[in-house]
Amino acid sequence: ALERGIFRTERVVTVRDVFERSPDLPTLNKSFKLLSDDVTCILAGIQKGSRRRICNEYAVGGVGVGGGLGSSNFKLVRHDMDFVQFLHEGGFRIVPVESREKLLATEIDQVPPQQSTNHVFMVAPTAFQSNPDAAEDNHFMSSEGIRDPQVLQRKVVAEFEALHSKLTDKVNGAGLSVHLFTHEEHHDTPDAVFPNNWFSTHTDLEVGECTLCLYPMKAPNRRKERRPDFIDRLHSFSRYTNVYDMTRQENAARPKFLEGTGSLVLDRVNRVAYASISERTDLSLTNVWGRVMNYEVVPFISVDRARRPIYHTNVMMSVGTSVAVVCAESIPDARQRAYVLDTLRTTGHEVVEISMDQVDRFCGNILEVENYYGKPVLAMSTSAYNAFTPDQLATLREHEEDLVHADISTLENIGGGGVRCSIGELF
Repeated sequence: ALERGIFRTERVVTVRDVFERSPDLPTLNKSFKLLSDDVTCILAGIQKGSRRRICNEYAVGGVGVGGGLGSSNFKLVRHDMDFVQFLHEGGFRIVPVESREKLLATEIDQVPPQQSTNHVFMVAPTAFQSNPDAAEDNHFMSSEGIRDPQVLQRKVVAEFEALHSKLTDKVNGAGLSVHLFTHEEHHDTPDAVFPNNWFSTHTDLEVGECTLCLYPMKAPNRRKERRPDFIDRLHSFSRYTNVYDMTRQENAARPKFLEGTGSLVLDRVNRVAYASISERTDLSLTNVWGRVMNYEVVPFISVDRARRPIYHTNVMMSVGTSVAVVCAESIPDARQRAYVLDTLRTTGHEVVEISMDQVDRFCGNILEVENYYGKPVLAMSTSAYNAFTPDQLATLREHEEDLVHADISTLENIGGGGVRCSIGELF
C-alpha cells in the first residue's frame, strides 16, 4: 500500500500482530479507537503479554520523481515499537475499556477529565541539601541525620533511583513516562527534587484550554527552581496554549504565596481544590486561582500535633479518582472538618481517614498516577506503605490497580517531602 501511494498523509503507522496470530484476536478497529487528536480508547488487556502489538512508523522522506503525498516516497523512521509505548510517546491519553461494545460506544464527549496521568516531570536530587529557608515552617524536616554533604547526596540519589525504577517499570511498577532532569550546586536549588510546588498543568477537558500554571514560592531559593530550561521543556510539548503566571506575587509590597499542588490538592474530575491555609497557601490567592480556573475551593486550616499550621495540603490528604486519603483529625474546626469529608464523599470518593502518626509517615503524601495501560495506580513511599493498616490497604486496592512504593526515607526525613512532592504531573 505504501508503494502504491494510496495514503494521503505525511505519516503512516503499521500495527502488527507478532506474538499471537489467532483468528480470535480482535482486529485493530475492534480494539482501538482514536477519540481526538490526543485521546485514544483501547480494549483493556489487548496489549499485555502475547497479545501486545508492534508498530512501525513511516514518514514522507522528501519529494522526488513521482514523490509527494500519497506516493511511494515513505521512509521508515521508527520500527518495532510497542503500540502502547508509541501512543505514550505521541502524547496520547489512553482510556481503557473492558468490552468491545464499550469501545465502539465511547465518544470524546463521554470522556471525563482525567484525575491522573502517565506523563510526569521529575528532578533527580543530584545537588540535594537540607534547605534552611524551607525549614522555617516545614516541621516535617529533621536537622538530624547525615552530616557529610557528599554522603547525603549519594544516599538520596540512590533512593531516588529506586523510586524512578519503580515508577518507570512497566511490569512490576507503574510504567510512567518520566521527563527526568538534574540540578547542580551552582543552581542553588537544594529542594529541586520537589517540582510540584512551582507549576501545574491542566487539560482542555478540565479547564477549557490546555493551561500551564506558574506559582509564587515563599523561600527565595525555591523560586530559582523555575529554571528557563525547565519551562522551555514544558513549552516544547506545543500543548499549553494558555499560561497563568502568578509569580509576580512574590515581589508584591505584601508578598503572597501559593505553592502549586503542594498547596492545592485537586479533584480534577469534579473541579474541587482543597487548600489548607498556611504561610505558603494564601487564602485570597487560592480563591483567585479558583475563579480563574473554574474550580470550587474548599479552604480549611489543618495543624500538626504541636498545633502549628501544616505547611502544605498534600502532606495531610490526597485525592484519587474514586478514593481519598485525609487526616481529618488534623482539622480542628468541626465545621471545616465536616465540610471536607462531606465534599469528598458527595463527589464519589471513598474516604480513608489517617492519623497524625500516619501523616508523620507520609501516608498523606501519596499520588494516584496512570499506569502504562491507563489504569489508576497509587504511588507512595515504603514508609507510608508500611504505616497503612491492612484494612486501609485493602480499601485502597479496591480502587487502584496497584500500590507501588519505594524507600525514600532520607529524602523524607531531611527534605520534609515524600513521593507526591517528587512528582510534577504533565497533563
